[in-house]
Amino acid sequence: MSYHPSRLATRSLVFASSLLLLATPSIAQRPGTPPSDTSWIVPRVPLALARKSLPTRDAQAAVLLMDTTLVLQFTDRGLSRMKASVRDSAPVDVGQRLLARMVGSALGELFDHGIAYNLRALRSARVEGNRLVLEDLAGKRVFDHVEINGRDVMDDFSPADASRFAAAVNRALHR
Repeated sequence: MSYHPSRLATRSLVFASSLLLLATPSIAQRPGTPPSDTSWIVPRVPLALARKSLPTRDAQAAVLLMDTTLVLQFTDRGLSRMKASVRDSAPVDVGQRLLARMVGSALGELFDHGIAYNLRALRSARVEGNRLVLEDLAGKRVFDHVEINGRDVMDDFSPADASRFAAAVNRALHR
């Protein structure tokens, strides 16, 4: 019997890989230590510590507005679901099951982080339909094309909630 990870685990890996790619210039930095760049890896932040948070419709991921940063991360629900998916897709064979647990543990540690983005590098926030658009100073979209469960995270918000979040981000930018 061969090991085939579930779709959720595979797509979650795509999400984490996307997060890592967003922070590529700073991966050599210790987590939580902001480099001179605009984005870096941080430990997941409890939603209660955010000034404002915007979860995706399925509550698997969220964008958090902090004092000086935005953070894109899995929610507790999303992290639990990803870990359960890896655990539930473990093969019957003992050796493969051990390997699956090791991989699952490593992925759990990887997913237990988010990407922080410096607000000083952001020009504006707006909503286009159910898409949250965060635009940097050069006019490029931040956190664009990050997928989880086959959906673009930035295109998976309630329009009303996204509008309120964008307004809060714009207020923070003008302070």
